[in-house]
Amino acid sequence: MGDESEALEDQIGWGQEIDEQFTHARIQALLTAYDASGRIPAFCYAKCPVCGCTFTKKVKAQRFCGRKRRGQSTCRDYYHNATHPARRERAMQVLRRQ
Repeated sequence: MGDESEALEDQIGWGQEIDEQFTHARIQALLTAYDASGRIPAFCYAKCPVCGCTFTKKVKAQRFCGRKRRGQSTCRDYYHNATHPARRERAMQVLRRQ
């Protein structure tokens, strides 16, 4: 369990408190940026909806930078944990048990 909770803490705790991470405004901003990233064609520069870094899309369906930062999960995992209620609740439960 230690590994799971550490991974979730790294993923959710990107320099903010848990309550600040999943505010309605933050989730709406993620959804808007995700949609914008999806409209960009392959082999063009796109902006990651989570971290904001610029990357070159390899395929049209790619929406995240794909980088795994030291001690943190990928932007893709962060996005899905923030925007899907079941995953968000699970992540918050694991963090609260610590």
